Amino acid sequence: MRAQDDEHYIKLVTDFIKKFGKATREDIDKLLSGKLSDALDDSQKVKKIRNLLTKMRRSEIIANKGSRTAPEWIIAERMQKERIWGWFMTCEELLILRENYKFKVN
Repeated sequence: MRAQDDEHYIKLVTDFIKKFGKATREDIDKLLSGKLSDALDDSQKVKKIRNLLTKMRRSEIIANKGSRTAPEWIIAERMQKERIWGWFMTCEELLILRENYKFKVN
């Protein structure tokens, strides 16, 4: 269930960035805080969002074009369009491929 939730939150963040071109941490906090489980307290929600952003950055879905103290998240250049085996894939399709098959693109 957790991986499915993460995929949902990742889609929300990537859709927001695609629509507005970038997102600050404040934008992402506002976007996700109300959608996270009520079972989490505020500090747990902050930690969950931080972990999600780290996962997205390490998976090369998003990149920080701002600073560490004032991040400005954008869709990572490699993720805008990946060419794999002659097929162009969307960010979401590549994320699913990487997650489900532990596939690493060079």
